[in-house]
Amino acid sequence: MTNVGQDLGISDVAVRKICVKHKIPRPPQGHWASSRPRSKPKSLPAVPQYMEKISIRAREKFDDRAVSSVSETCLPEKVEYVIAKGVPTRLAHGLGATYTELRKGEPDQYGYCRPRYKRAKHEVIATKASLKRALCLMEYIFRVCEAAGFSVGSNEECSNNRWSMSSWVCRNDVSISVRIKSSVRQIARDDHDGIWDFHKYTYVDTGRLSVTIGSGVNIRETESLPLEDKMREIYRKLVEAHEMQIVRTRQRKIEAEKYETRRRKEQIETVVRDLEKHQVDNLEAFKLQLMKVEENRRFYSAVESHSGLENIEGFSDWIEWSRKVLPTEVERRAVPALQRHQALAEIIAELKQLDPSDAERCNDFLYHLSLRIRQSS
Repeated sequence: MTNVGQDLGISDVAVRKICVKHKIPRPPQGHWASSRPRSKPKSLPAVPQYMEKISIRAREKFDDRAVSSVSETCLPEKVEYVIAKGVPTRLAHGLGATYTELRKGEPDQYGYCRPRYKRAKHEVIATKASLKRALCLMEYIFRVCEAAGFSVGSNEECSNNRWSMSSWVCRNDVSISVRIKSSVRQIARDDHDGIWDFHKYTYVDTGRLSVTIGSGVNIRETESLPLEDKMREIYRKLVEAHEMQIVRTRQRKIEAEKYETRRRKEQIETVVRDLEKHQVDNLEAFKLQLMKVEENRRFYSAVESHSGLENIEGFSDWIEWSRKVLPTEVERRAVPALQRHQALAEIIAELKQLDPSDAERCNDFLYHLSLRIRQSS
């Protein structure tokens, strides 16, 4: 399943789902890992069942191998010059202060040096035996990166309510974290004192270092080849990680722009629906006013049809007063309602012409529209 998925560019779970959907027989779980004599697979169904072509659309994945533009043999002259000089013995870039802080501190349960008072300036996780070598290797990496045009620094991070320092190299506003760690070997304690002694193991430094670049590239040294001799590989991996980070940053920026465009489009559609609802409410209000006018007109026609009411003293004055209070003219009511409808229609037309991808114009128009609505209310 895994090999088939790799050939198709999908996961083994996706291959299984396709087989279940189209009723394609497959080996049972644990078939390839079992030590039992493997039973013969079931005979495949008739060929016409698979005559229909199964189309598989694999999601485009980021190819790490296609990113790197660093040649396997050729490096920049300045980088080659720094690598040829070898490992520096003098610590700069704040690594001297890091050495002092870690040297003063106490080792933790794994034997790694931890600062006692201040936080170490750079992220170096090492025992006291390999601390000096780890810091010299970090200085070596920093000098190679500076020769390639990178800037070097560190910043403070908080993870799980625990503050730590991280080292990074940066170029073109894209930074890559660099961490050096020494490996330790776990050994069971002979003097373990029962269940109340929580430290069952002791940890011994193996003398080997590893470099972690970014969040996934880990380079370890072997007995025959230390990390100091792998500086060209470290540089290539670092440049590859930097280029991948540039691509990911560009992709995240594109996705963020798409999200903002979609959000502005939804916002414009919501405002248009609200304004169309205001148009309907304006029409309903004018309809109610028109019905009142018609009712008042019927009332006055009924009053005029009864001739005996004019003989009542003061009745005529009362009717004249009522004509001032009760509306009977439709035009005076229709003009404001029509003006409101036209104003809303103009705003809706302008909103529909807005381009959601033009963030500045959309935000400016919606801001001034909110000010107009606030002033009118």
